[in-house]
Amino acid sequence: AITIGAKLGGLLGILLAFLAGTFLLLVYTALGVPYAGLLALFFGAISIIPVLGPWLGVLPGVLLAVLGGSVWVVLGLLLSAIGFHWLRVHWLTPLFIQHRPTLHPVWALILLLMAFQYG
Repeated sequence: AITIGAKLGGLLGILLAFLAGTFLLLVYTALGVPYAGLLALFFGAISIIPVLGPWLGVLPGVLLAVLGGSVWVVLGLLLSAIGFHWLRVHWLTPLFIQHRPTLHPVWALILLLMAFQYG
């Protein structure tokens, strides 16, 4: 059974993935990494995967920067990814979870009964 919390958690993951992709698009563009849009889209999509997603998502950009021969771009990408990950774990996620709407179980039951009655 899918709960309200699971749906909100999924939406939170999608919102954070969108923010991550947007952030990395700005970083990739500022650092002059080729295919910035495609890499940012990949990063945003794979960052939905808990724990490993953000680290796997930044690898293609880092590999392109290594092949391009720029140590500063590699360092900038790694520091940006670490910084955003810290921001996401310690600030963004708690901020969004703190404002998650809560529904008392009695109201949930009443709404469910009404849905079955009239739906």
